[in-house]
Amino acid sequence: TLVILTSDHGDQDGSHRLEHKEVLYEESIRIPFIVSWKGVTSAGAVDRTHLVSNGLDLIPTLCDFAGVQKPSSLRGRSVRALAEGGSASGWRTSLVIENHIQRLVHDGRWKYYAGWKSKHAAGSCGMCPSRIKDGWDGGRVREMLIDLENDPGEMTNLAVRSQHAAQLKRSRRMLVEWCREHDVALESEYMAG
Repeated sequence: TLVILTSDHGDQDGSHRLEHKEVLYEESIRIPFIVSWKGVTSAGAVDRTHLVSNGLDLIPTLCDFAGVQKPSSLRGRSVRALAEGGSASGWRTSLVIENHIQRLVHDGRWKYYAGWKSKHAAGSCGMCPSRIKDGWDGGRVREMLIDLENDPGEMTNLAVRSQHAAQLKRSRRMLVEWCREHDVALESEYMAG
């Protein structure tokens, strides 16, 4: 029996003084994606290298284990080779995550947020952060760059610091290219650069 355990989102559970999933902090976007089949998958193995998306990769994985071709319209990939202890060449190097107020591109170390399309000021609803060091307040700064390696708590917005201009530009380009590839509008007012 193949068992897959996953979830649609995490919750803040008090992190960042929030209880809800509204903001795309790691606590909200990191979810389980556990694939287990006794004698087939690698028991106890944890892969922290590959960016997996349950929304993209769940159905292709199920199709692969069932021995059927995934629908050609699906962009995701099967994690079967990874679950069986193999490797997956050409795996994605970034992942775009979105909700109704923001999009972000995540490459494992760097997170670039663009958004806050909400009609209220951040912090006024009780779900959005009232402030993050260096100006992320929902009105003045509409993009955020986080270095998860050095700031796992996501407290410092590096988008406003000149020494990170090259990474900011790279991250912006990655998000713009993803939007173009998926025929999704990214309003220019949310791209300071």
